[in-house]
Amino acid sequence: MFAKLDSNKIYNLTLSWILVSSLFLANKHLDLINMKSIHYLAIIIFVVAVILIWLLINRLKDQKVVKLAMVLFSTLYFTAAAVLNREQLFAVGLCTVLGIIILSTDVNDIRPRIGNKLFRRSIIVVSVLFVVLIGGNCCLIYINHWTACYDFGIFSQMFHYMKETGIPFTTCERDELMSHFSVHMSPIYYLILPFYYLFPSPVTLELMQSIIVMSGIIPLLLIMKKHSLGKGAMIFFSLIYLFFPGFVGGCFYHLHENCFLAPLILWLIYFSEKELWYGQAVFSALLLAVKEDAAVYVAVIALYFLFTRKNYKCNLCILISSIVYFAGITRYLSIYGDGVMMYRYNNYLQDGEGTLAILSSALSDPAYVISQISMADKVKFMFLTLMPIGFLPIITKDYRRSILMIPWILINLMPNYHYQYNLRYQYCFGTCAILIYLALLNYADLKEKYREKMLLYGVCCTIVICTSINYDHLGYIDFFNRSAEKRAKIKYAISLVPEDASVTATTFLVADFYDHEIVYELERTENKTEYYILDLRQDSDKYNPLDFMNDEYETLYYEPDVVAVFRNIEETEE
Repeated sequence: MFAKLDSNKIYNLTLSWILVSSLFLANKHLDLINMKSIHYLAIIIFVVAVILIWLLINRLKDQKVVKLAMVLFSTLYFTAAAVLNREQLFAVGLCTVLGIIILSTDVNDIRPRIGNKLFRRSIIVVSVLFVVLIGGNCCLIYINHWTACYDFGIFSQMFHYMKETGIPFTTCERDELMSHFSVHMSPIYYLILPFYYLFPSPVTLELMQSIIVMSGIIPLLLIMKKHSLGKGAMIFFSLIYLFFPGFVGGCFYHLHENCFLAPLILWLIYFSEKELWYGQAVFSALLLAVKEDAAVYVAVIALYFLFTRKNYKCNLCILISSIVYFAGITRYLSIYGDGVMMYRYNNYLQDGEGTLAILSSALSDPAYVISQISMADKVKFMFLTLMPIGFLPIITKDYRRSILMIPWILINLMPNYHYQYNLRYQYCFGTCAILIYLALLNYADLKEKYREKMLLYGVCCTIVICTSINYDHLGYIDFFNRSAEKRAKIKYAISLVPEDASVTATTFLVADFYDHEIVYELERTENKTEYYILDLRQDSDKYNPLDFMNDEYETLYYEPDVVAVFRNIEETEE
């Protein structure tokens, strides 16, 4: 039986091992992540099962079924393993092994035939699935009172003020009544306001973010059609876009203006490729309206097309305009607002230095920049970002395309602000939209037998890494159901606070008071308010309900380990 093992039999043996491992993992007979659970009987059963399934697989005449099963079950198994151990470096290791398996598989044999009807239905299904799965779970997290003040509580109150006054006021962002545009210049938010007028609730904001991100599939499809990609490739790239780990992780950090970056960047790229100046002008302006640093994306895209397209005047004008806008808006924020958050680049700046110092440091000492980029966490981030797109952004012979890597390096890899190189936050929407575009460009140039494997590898890695990083949120419905009793008590506690009262709440309850004119985050404020509501579901060294159980406050409701509401006697009597 073992005398002659050709490559097919070894391949089949690997598949049988993965199948049995998947069954053991699913039934919890054997935890392959924890070797302490292995015992002799389990090993005997495991080995016998592998041999029996291997013998059955060897009898199959259709090798396509074997190859398809290998890709599907290896992806499922590694996804399950990544869920059990959600260390991100472990996910990188799993995807490395997955890459070896896919490279050894002739994927051309398992390429499906996709007609127009199946193509359209597939795109619609995955788009709706994204909104329902991501937007729906985000809504459940808010309803379950687990969205923090920074930043969803801020934006929830901001939109209420925008609805009532037209101005993006908040009180919980800097502990005083002020415009959010003093912190970040993001007039793009006004595009959401009409929908908020119709449905004035934080739930609307959660759903709108997922719809906005999902809408990027439209320009992506148009770009892929222009590059003559096949329907299978278009579906795979759509899956990568919609379930890219950084996009899903960014959505689960709740509403941010960054969600506009992905669709707007792709629209700008589409019109730039078509050389339609009016589309370029409109979407450049919309991109600049997202945030002050969005000028980086506009400038880089204009610079790239300045070298690759004939409408030089248009791209040159956009490039100059974005630089002028950035200089002007940063000046405005430094005078009338909180200034640009340059502390995120402190590893390049001396005291008092500005934006140009970063450019100067990068040009004069590239070795230092490399030392900052090659830190362990950033290298891990690189793999987690490139694996879901099959490393395609860096597989090119066209040196001009390296220009499109600038935002990824500048915004994600150069700063020492650790949130910017973390896929669970909002800083990947813009950079990774450009990387996905770069991936499809390079894919179109590769030979068919290589590019199919790289794209399939990207889809499989997207599933593994996205599930590993976001599993708690993707399966939030279970936690939501188990929290029904506590949720009901918190809802009752919130109802005890009058609608016109000023309130101080702990971070996860601030968003529930979005329609109050004055609401502060307890962990950050020293201001006095009429009511105080404390989240007691987790221990905190920043507040203690006992501090409110004195003559200064009246206890309106106290449920240990859940919630407490206190009325400030002096403030309410005034």
